[in-house]
Amino acid sequence: MGEAQVNIIGRAYNEGVAFAYQIPEQQNIEEIGLAENIHYNFKEDYNVWATPKRGPGVLTAQGEYKKIPLSILEKGCERPLVIEIHDSLKIALAEAKLVDYTRLSSIKGRLQNIVFFLV
Repeated sequence: MGEAQVNIIGRAYNEGVAFAYQIPEQQNIEEIGLAENIHYNFKEDYNVWATPKRGPGVLTAQGEYKKIPLSILEKGCERPLVIEIHDSLKIALAEAKLVDYTRLSSIKGRLQNIVFFLV
């Protein structure tokens, strides 16, 4: 396998931060295999607003969001996933600009670890 260039684009806003991956056209590279796993680690068992896990015939993206501890988050919750750090600080994990690209899903790792992966 050869080397490939991947750009990471970061943006900072008054309300938050965002990052994106960009893979520019490159000579002699027709395909790049990615194992895209994004890990978020949290200091405490914060409350999150989440939908129930996906299942056959369950439309969770349009489902009811419930406030639960991070420690009981189930695989396959939908985005945005809103995490309450304290009364005046919330974090929304989301995705955007999915053009010709698969979306991410989530699993919970250790107690305060969330992993997003391609589905």
